[in-house]
Amino acid sequence: MSVKIYRICLLVGCLSGLTQLASAQARGGSYSSSAVGPDLFQQGGHFWQDFPLDPIPLPGHAQITTVSWRWQRENIPTGTQVWLCYQHQSSTCLNISNQPSGLTSHFAGKAANQPLQLRWQVPGKGPLPVPSFGLNDQLAVNWQLPQ
Repeated sequence: MSVKIYRICLLVGCLSGLTQLASAQARGGSYSSSAVGPDLFQQGGHFWQDFPLDPIPLPGHAQITTVSWRWQRENIPTGTQVWLCYQHQSSTCLNISNQPSGLTSHFAGKAANQPLQLRWQVPGKGPLPVPSFGLNDQLAVNWQLPQ
């Protein structure tokens, strides 16, 4: 009889350990998104590029820890400015014009279930001499639940 109880305790202990591991892993995660950047034909104005959120719903209180990105274009006009933004708010944008790829904690603590965008601008006025075509751009968001 004591052998059976010991085996049951081992099994329960193993399940308890797996539950703790699953709980620790559920405290955070990541999602990635990709989108084709806008084609630019004009100088001036702002062009927004939205990244769809992962189809798996995030907990409402999940917070961003880091964001990584990669943007690319065909024919980058001189002076092109690129910002990584949170919720279409210019006040939260990070200038990434000289960094086609990178990692930042600039948005740490913000809600992870809200959209991020790239904002594009080519200074000046009038048509571009050579159009700039958007390619496949990517974002990855790491998030965690508050302690």
